[in-house]
Formats: sequence, structure tokens, C-alpha cells
Amino acid sequence: MELLKQRPWIVPLVAMLFGFLPILVTFFRQQFAQPEYQAFPIMLVAASVFLYLRMDVAAPVDRSSIWINIVAWLLTVLAAVMLLTSFIVFSPWLAMVAFVIYCFAIAGTMWQHWRITGLLGIWLLLALLVPPPLDRDKLLIERLQLFSSRVTSVMLDTIGVLHVSQGNTITLSDRELFVDEACSGIVSLISIIYCIAIYCLWQHRSLIHMGLLAVIGVAWTVLMNSLRLIVISLSWSWYQVDLIKGWPHTLLGLVIFGISAAVIFSVDRFLVALLAPIRLRGAEEKSVKRRTVGQALVSGWNFAIASGPEIDGPSADKAPGEPMEKSTANWSKSLASFLSPWSVFGYPATIGFATLGLAYLVFFLPQEVSQTSNIRRALGNALDLDKTATIVPTDWELVSFSSDRRSDLFRWDNWGQYSRTYELKDQDGFVYLLSCDFMFGPHWHDLRVCYRGTGWKIHDEQVLEFDKLPLGPQESVDVESSLTSPPVVEQFTIRRVPDIRDGLITYGAFRANGIWFNRPRGRGLWQDFVAHVVQGRDRADQADYFQVQVTTYYEGTIDPVQKQRSEWLLNHGANWFRDRLTKSPAISGQLAKGNQVQIIVVVNRTTNA
Repeated sequence: MELLKQRPWIVPLVAMLFGFLPILVTFFRQQFAQPEYQAFPIMLVAASVFLYLRMDVAAPVDRSSIWINIVAWLLTVLAAVMLLTSFIVFSPWLAMVAFVIYCFAIAGTMWQHWRITGLLGIWLLLALLVPPPLDRDKLLIERLQLFSSRVTSVMLDTIGVLHVSQGNTITLSDRELFVDEACSGIVSLISIIYCIAIYCLWQHRSLIHMGLLAVIGVAWTVLMNSLRLIVISLSWSWYQVDLIKGWPHTLLGLVIFGISAAVIFSVDRFLVALLAPIRLRGAEEKSVKRRTVGQALVSGWNFAIASGPEIDGPSADKAPGEPMEKSTANWSKSLASFLSPWSVFGYPATIGFATLGLAYLVFFLPQEVSQTSNIRRALGNALDLDKTATIVPTDWELVSFSSDRRSDLFRWDNWGQYSRTYELKDQDGFVYLLSCDFMFGPHWHDLRVCYRGTGWKIHDEQVLEFDKLPLGPQESVDVESSLTSPPVVEQFTIRRVPDIRDGLITYGAFRANGIWFNRPRGRGLWQDFVAHVVQGRDRADQADYFQVQVTTYYEGTIDPVQKQRSEWLLNHGANWFRDRLTKSPAISGQLAKGNQVQIIVVVNRTTNA
């Protein structure tokens, strides 16, 4: 009890965290499953340490503003609604957004009662933990990897190292290097951004200074990642030293990271001089009756660039010579105002969030536990698939069967953690690979990204509908009822490359409960965002859907019969896998109902020596 008397803010803090933490635990587990975001604990610790240290030296102030109170309460209500929505649709990403919004409301309230240096910067550390929606971070990864591959290929050509560049893959005479493994560009990129944010907050830099430093740091890091790949290629080509894995790879990464940090520190010192405040002459400072345009520009520069609105220095409320004192009476008054029922951190708000947390544990969490159980059952059924499965259609021959495990549990893989592949031959001798790749999630996995990353080129997309595939179900599809894109089939034609086979890939996906999984793209940015939030089940085990894929290769122009049978085989295989994995008679035969998306891709491999 003595602790609560000394620190009365502990009770509302615990109550507030109780509302968010049950679902945010899932969010952080999901983030830790992705190597590029595994540094997020550093940001949480840094934000807590900065807030604690600067609150310890903060001075009480009185900046009461009815407008700030109104905005803070509107943000609090918005955060509560978003948190409840995240429970209903089970979106930890949306819950994290709600948490960041509520923290901004708390920061605005704290600003009215204490002078805390860099309060906006501390909040920014939390905001950086939210990944961009619509998988824009994955698109950034793809582009950075392709850029690093091209830069590396040009440099290796200049040095005279024989190699072949295919997408994100650098093939040496006796070794193949994948950029994501050898470079891990996005991993160090996110780490650099985190370090820049923490360093700038520590050094009291403005937001504009931080932004410029981040842009320069990102560009430099991408170039250094290309250098890392060049060093790995040269060490293997010249000295047969393997730097692709183990402690040598870790040591090389630390050296590259250290060089990047040193360069960024040097750039920071340059920006300090470049963005220094402009000092007015004594006569100009005294002339306040009538400002010239130049003086107005200088004042704006000094406010926005040199100091920055987030750096709340002593001059904000006190005269330069006035001493800063933190009296017990003033502190008690500020704390009482901060914890009052009218504050967004008062008991009404925190009890409301605590009630939401209790509702999640009582009503929503059991549903998710049941759903997770269904996912694990479907996963177990998929792992039991072998060559004895009755998947072979009439008049088709089973040539071979293969099973793969590409990554460990709680790790992302572009091709899925597991796969079961059946090599089939039709009556005309055409060979098809029918595979089920899993697990994927929480959002749509664009297989085209994988093929582009491994050196394939995609052409001429055409839209079809799944229920019109050969021999498919004939029930109509209600397109308007879908929150995602209409049920489509995308088709790409080939561009002939000598001595390289061209391929036709047809794929689609269904959830562990048997419902078909749409591709969330094609009806506008807002519809895609809604699908990202509402239908992107961000589960702790990363995924809840399976991808069925049919691959066939051919020489020259594709045979129409081969194309038609590939589409039919997808229809047959999707139904077979779905019924076998979900084992739910109640949903059997419902594959064509609701939302359905199939992708057909024709690709051809390109090389750059």
C-alpha cells in the first residue's frame, strides 16, 4: 500500500496495460517470428528508459487547454473502438495501432502537466514498432534485394568474377548465393532505423534532423549490404572461405553494421552544423515591432529545424534566467490533474480499457483457442500426406512424391514452411507438379514475388473466374459481398528465351476452416486495407491458410490442352486438399461459394551474366 501511495499512477497503468497486453502478446510474438523485426524489444526498453529518466527531471507546468483535452479524449475513444474491433476480427496489428493512438493521447495529456524533453520522440519509438499495412514492408524487401543483387552483379563483373545473376540469386562457379541469406539487407536496415531513432532522441535532435539522417542511413545501409554480398562472393571465389553462415557471417555483419554506424554518426555531426540555428544581430533581435520577411524566415527555420517542436526546452514556459524547481506541491498538483477523472489516464478511461481486456479473456480468447486448434489439426493432416494418398485423377500417372521442410517453426518462408508435391503425368505425356505449400499468413502470399526473386519474368496478365475453370463447380460467386478483390485468375504469357523452359503456374489458397482465401487486391486501396485488417488473421502461429499450386513446363507456345488440364488439375487438387485437410463434411462442396481467388502465372527465366 505504501508503494501505491508513493506512486498512485501504477494502478491505472496496470489497468490500461491489462486491456492491451492480452492481444499485444500475439502481436509481439508475430513480430519476433520475422527476423527484420526482432530488434523491437530494444525500442520498448529505450522508450521506457527515456520516459523514466526524463520524468525524473521534468518540471511541473500548467498548460491546460480545452482543445487538447477534447482531441485527447477523441483519440482515446477511437483507440477503444479499434481495440474492440481488433478483438472481434482478431487483428493484433490493429490492436497495436490502437495502443499507439492511446499513447499519443496520454502524451498530449502529460504535456499539459510536465515539461518532458523529447516527449514526441519517445512516442515515435513506439510508433516505429507498427509495420506498414498491405505488406508494404515485403514490397520494400523485394526491391532492396533486387537492387542489392544488381549492384553486386555489376561490381563482380568489374572485378572479373564469373557469375550469373538471376533475380535475388548470385550463382558462382560452384556456389549459389541468395541475397536474403547472404545480405539480409532488410534486417540491418530496420536495425539502423531503430538505432537512428534512439540516437537522435538521446542527442535531442529535431524530427527533421532525424528524418534526414534516416534517409541517408537507409541509402548507406543498402550500399553496405551490397558490399557484404561482394565480400562473401570474393571470399568464396578466391579463397574458398565460406562467409554465408556461422560465426564468420555474424562477424562480417557486425563489421558492416559498425561501419554503417560510424558513417551515420559522421553524417549526424555534419547535419548538426548544417541545421544550426541562425543568430540574429542585436539590433534585429530588439526590433520586434516590424519583422522583415527575412527575419520571419529565420524564426521559422530556428523553430522547425534547429530546435524542433518535440524538443520542449526550458525556454518554453520560463525565462532563460529563471531557475527550474520541482517542488513537491507542484508535482502533487500535476499528478492529481493527470490522474483526475477528466484525464485520459484517469480511472474512467483505464477502467474501460481493463474491462475490454477482461472481455477479451472471457469471450474472445476461447474462440481463438478453438480456431488455433483447428489450424493445428489441419496442419497435422497436411503433414501426414504421402505418396499413398488417393490424389491421382483417372487416367493420370503418379510419377513421384516429395515433401519439404524449408524453415523452423515461428519463422517466415516465402515458399511456405512445408510442402507436399505430387508429380503427375496425363495421358498425353504432359507432366504437372501439384503441390500444397503451408503454412502461410497472416495475409495474402503473392507467389509472383518468389518467382521474380529467383530470376523469372512475368508477362501479360489476364483475369478469369474460378467457378468457370474447366470442370469446376457452376455456382455463381457473389463478388460484391467480398471485402477483398473479386475471384480472379491472373495469366501471364511468355517471352522466348533460348535453352530455358517456360512455365505455367496456377495457384490459389484456402483457410484451415475450408473457406477460400481471397487475394486482397484489385478493388482499391481502401478495400485492400479493410481486407488487411478484417480478413488478415494475425495468429500467433503465423498462419492459417494453405496454398495449392499446379506447375507445368513446356517448350515454345503452350499447348491449349495442357493449359486447360492445368486449370482442371488445380480445381481437382484444391477440392481434394481442402476436403482431406479440413475433414469437415458440413463445408464439403462449398469451395465455389463466397470468396475465391486463383492465380495463373506464365513465367520465363531470365539471366544476367
